[in-house]
Amino acid sequence: MGLKTRNDKVIFPQYFSDSLEYHANQHIEKFTRRLFMRKTVLLASAILFISIVTFGFHAEGSPDKAALQPMRILTEDYPPITFVKDGKVTGYATDIVEEILKRLKIDARIELMSWGDAYKIATTDPNVILFSTTRTKERESLFSWIGPIGRYNDILYGKKGSGIKIKKLGDAKKAGKIGTVRGWFSEQFLKDQGFTNLESVDNPAENAAKLMKEDIALSAFTDTTAPEIFKKAGISIDDAEKVFTIKSYDYYIAVSKGTPKPEVKKWQAAFSRIKKDGTLDKIKKKWFPVQ
Repeated sequence: MGLKTRNDKVIFPQYFSDSLEYHANQHIEKFTRRLFMRKTVLLASAILFISIVTFGFHAEGSPDKAALQPMRILTEDYPPITFVKDGKVTGYATDIVEEILKRLKIDARIELMSWGDAYKIATTDPNVILFSTTRTKERESLFSWIGPIGRYNDILYGKKGSGIKIKKLGDAKKAGKIGTVRGWFSEQFLKDQGFTNLESVDNPAENAAKLMKEDIALSAFTDTTAPEIFKKAGISIDDAEKVFTIKSYDYYIAVSKGTPKPEVKKWQAAFSRIKKDGTLDKIKKKWFPVQ
C-alpha cells in the first residue's frame, strides 16, 4: 500500500505510528529497569564498602580498631607499689609489669598520672593496662584481670595520741573528717557505706600532712603503702597510729575492656610463668624483705 504525501512530506498511517510508539516505549521501559538495577547494585556495594572501612571486621583474625591501637600502660604514684625515682617509674608492681613486657617483647612506656585520670582512661579505651587495681565486685565486669600480684589491708589512720577509738566501722561516721583519695576503692567503699564526712584529694601525701595538722581526724591508707606516703610528706609513720582496719583486698593488673582476647591471654600466660618459675617471689623479696 502506498504512503500518502502532503507538501512533499511522507504521512504514515495511524496503525504504523501506534506500533512504532509501542516498541519505543518497550525499549525505554527495559532500559529504565536495567539502569535502576545497576544503580541499586552500585548503591548496595557502596554501603557495604563504607561499613567495612568505618567499623572494620570484628571476626577473629581480622583487624579492628582495638587491634590497631598501641598498648598504654598506666599507673599512679603509690609507693612502694608504683612511684617515680630518679625520673623513672619503679616499684613492686612496676617490676612485675616490666617483666611481662620483656617476656612478651612489647616496647611500651609506663605512664604515671593521678589514679582518677588513669581509671577514667582504662574504663573508656581499649588496649589499656592499669596497675595496681583492687579487684572488687563493682569492678569485676569492667576489666580482665591478671594476678593477684599482692594483698593489703585498708586502714583508717589517726594522729598518734588522738585518742580516737572505733569499735565498728559505723563509729567512724562520727569521728570527724576522714581523708580519702579520689578514685581509690577505700573512698568508693566508704561512700557505699553511707559516709558523708569524707574529704577527697588527688595526692595521698596531702592527707598525711592534713592528718598531722589535725585538719582531718582520720585518713584511709593501706598498710603496704602508708609508710612511704608519710615519708613523702616529710612525716614519720611513727607519728600516726592504726585506728581501724576497714577491709583486706587482693590487688591485680587490670586490662581494659575491648582489648583483643588473644592479647589478654598472652599477659595472663606471661604472669603465670613469672609466678611458676620463681620470678614473682624474687620481686616480692626485693621490695618486701621482711614478709
